[in-house]
Amino acid sequence: MADGEADTDAAFSAALAEREAAVDALLRAGSTADALRRALAAPPFVSKDAALKDRSAAVVHRAVAAIGSRDEALAGFFAAVTLDDADALMKCAREGGGGRRGRRAPG
Repeated sequence: MADGEADTDAAFSAALAEREAAVDALLRAGSTADALRRALAAPPFVSKDAALKDRSAAVVHRAVAAIGSRDEALAGFFAAVTLDDADALMKCAREGGGGRRGRRAPG
């Protein structure tokens, strides 16, 4: 791994740790739509570190699972979704976060 990649992955890892804590706090507060929005922020799609991508996908998965079938939470999220949020959600759903088709996000 080149030094630039290691620096980038270290920055992604630090940001992911902050995002995990923020998402967990939002979920505990019952703010599921905000938790999903936060989970989708700055995913490490450009990283080549599969473990990092899996951790990021797990954060998104926790937020989606917390919403479940609560129509009001889904409506709240999708009423305010940005194109970047939608793009990140589709990439996570398609790639499982790790860039490998057909792979399920860890649960």
